[in-house]
Parts: sequence; C-alpha cells; structure tokens
Amino acid sequence: MLRVVKVGAACRLVSGVLALVVAVGCSRRDGDGHVAERRHTPRALRSAEVTLPGSGRADTTGAPDAGAAPLAVVGGHDGGGAPVAPGTPGTWVLHMVDVGTGLAIVVEGPDFTLIYDGGSNDDLADERANRLVSYLAAARPDLRRIDHVVLSHAHRDHVEFLPDVIDRWEVGAVWEPGVLAKVCAYQRFVHAIASHPRIAYHTAAHMAGPQRVSFPRSSCRVPKEVDLTYAAPIAEGAVVRLGDGATMRFLHVDGERRENLNENSLVVRLELGERSVLLPGDAEAGKRDAADVAPAPSSVEGKLVLRHAKELASDVLVAAHHGSRTSTRSAFLDVVAPKLTLVSGGPHPYASHTLPDPEVVELLRSRGPVFRTDVDDAACASSKAKIGRDADGRPGGCDNVRVTFRKGEAPRAEYFRGHD
Repeated sequence: MLRVVKVGAACRLVSGVLALVVAVGCSRRDGDGHVAERRHTPRALRSAEVTLPGSGRADTTGAPDAGAAPLAVVGGHDGGGAPVAPGTPGTWVLHMVDVGTGLAIVVEGPDFTLIYDGGSNDDLADERANRLVSYLAAARPDLRRIDHVVLSHAHRDHVEFLPDVIDRWEVGAVWEPGVLAKVCAYQRFVHAIASHPRIAYHTAAHMAGPQRVSFPRSSCRVPKEVDLTYAAPIAEGAVVRLGDGATMRFLHVDGERRENLNENSLVVRLELGERSVLLPGDAEAGKRDAADVAPAPSSVEGKLVLRHAKELASDVLVAAHHGSRTSTRSAFLDVVAPKLTLVSGGPHPYASHTLPDPEVVELLRSRGPVFRTDVDDAACASSKAKIGRDADGRPGGCDNVRVTFRKGEAPRAEYFRGHD
C-alpha cells in the first residue's frame, strides 16, 4: 500500500547519492567550480493531501499549493527527508531535474550512474550555470564518471545540456537514435562525443566502425563533417546490464529519418531490482486527441502496445512528450499501469500549446500520484534561491523530484526545493 508522510527539509550530502543542498552547512561550488562552504536558511518542503491507491481514504499531512501536484512522499519514509544512499545494495535513486521546459533524468545505483535526456527550451546558460550541470555539481561534487548517457531524440529540450555533460565528466557509453539533425545542440553533442574517443557510441542508425558523417545544412557554428567511431548498433529488445540487479531494455528503436524527430524516440525500461521505470522520451500516439482514442498503429505508442505489451508494465512512468495530448492514451496507460507518474514541463509553448495538458494530468491522477516540475514556474523565475542561476526570469531549478527504490519497499517520491 502507498502511504503519505510529511517530509521536513534537511541537508544531507551523502557520498553516492544526489542530495540537494537545502539547509545549514551544505557545500556548494564557487564561480571557479571549487567546493566552498556556505550556510543556508532551509527552504521547507511542503506536503499535501493525496488519495491513497486502494485505500479509499485521504491521508492529510498539510495544505497543498494551489493547482500543484501532490507534494508527498510515497512509501515508508518518515522523518526529515534524509536521502538513502544508492551505495547501499538493493537501493536506487531516480532524479527528475527541474530544467524548465524540457527533460533531464538521472538514475544512480550502487555501481552506476545513468542520464536519460538533458535539455531545455528555457535554459541557455553556459556549462557552469545550466540546471543539469548545476544540479550535479551541487549535489555530487565527487562525481567523476557517468556510465551511460541516453538521448531519446535530438530535439533541443532533450539534448541542450548533454554536450556539457560529455565534456565535464568521464562518460562510458552513449545511446541515441543517431539521426543526424539540424539542431545545433545535437551537433555540439556529437562533436563532443567525437572529442572523447573512449566513449562507446551506440546508435540505431549506424553500424559499428569508423565513419565520417555530415550534418544537414544549418547555421550551427560547428564543422559540418565529423569523424566518429561507432560501437555496436542498438537493437530493439536488447538488454544492457547497468549494475548488480539493474538493467536497461530498449523497447523502441528507430534510426530512420522521419518527418518528426519524436518518432525516433528511444524508449527504454529500467529494471531496478523488483521495480521498473518506463522512459518514453517524446513517444506519441498520434495527433492531439482525447485519451480514449486508441493510439495510431503506426505511432510509437501504438507500436509499443502491439509489440511489447507484456514488457511495458512499470511502477514509475515518466510521462511522454511532457504530458501532451499527442501521447499517453488510456490504452497505453492500461498496459503500463504505473503506480506513480512524473511529468517534466514548463511555460515555453510547443506549437502554441503549453504542456502538460490539463486533460492528461487529470487522466494520470486518476491512476495514481503525479509529481511535476512546474508546480509554480512564475514564482520560480524570480526565486533568489534555486539550482542554477538565481532570479534569472526563467523557470527551472525549483521543483526537482526524487524517487527512491529499495528492495522490498514500494517506490517513494518527494520534492526537493533547494539551492546551490
């Protein structure tokens, strides 16, 4: 059973876990990237009322923000919000970083670190200040290696920060569709990979071996051609061992050039012990439509339901395409059956639509708790205490979400509202 408990604000900077800096005595990085001491006034975490799946009642632990998703911990965690170190066997931690209008997921286990997407349509700060790098630097100044970087597809709101990740940390392997795109951040990403030849670079579009590739004509300030050495191509259904008790399975792989890059979304299912997470990128079901309309058979969502129905069931779902009506149809949710859904959205419009769509959020909430990064983007824009640049007039850096998986327990989620 899922239960809700009140979470206090406490500072815990534990080796092997991403714990945000939210209280007195936490360390931060100065302008040169060095770790320095700084004392903070805690920004208290707020809790809320949420209906417990299967309980038929509500557990009230505080007052919700107006219009906010439930602010709660799901699972058996009582106390001050102290993180559980994923260095502990049988423990994994997933972070949805508040990057504004975009997506960045970080997953840590006892013996690996993985990033799935890292981009934003709002945050164009340089590598020392963008939300993802700032989050990692503040929470894990000891981080040296990221074992896997997975890019779902080449849109800016998914790739903008990844060149900086490649250049700043040692990266073991990169996995992405490999469709050469006009997006400048994507081209910088590929050039960054080329400059680090030890990275095992897997795509869906290229066979293993050295190749010289050319980007489509664009105004990007990078060379049009680049020499790369590809590792073995990604195969649909393939399983990659991440660490002890943890795997990554590829459920949708498409390296063909499509009219919309969303159709190339690399969909993966993480198995973390006895629990699972579905990461669908911007997988779509068709045009903007009602939830009860079946996914188009040719859509990514339709293919997933037809080909991988038994493998889609997941405890945690990261909503596809930031909670758009183009995705997350009822038929798809019936198969996934998530106990908890995470939504990363922001105010930057997609073709005049600001995501997530209210209808999708309502549908997701009918299935279980929903945690969002856009709880209060307007206030966040002027905040003087958030991850990355403070009071920069932009969303992001405020409503980060952490989900902890422990052997024998239900996944639990909570918001972290701290600053670096």
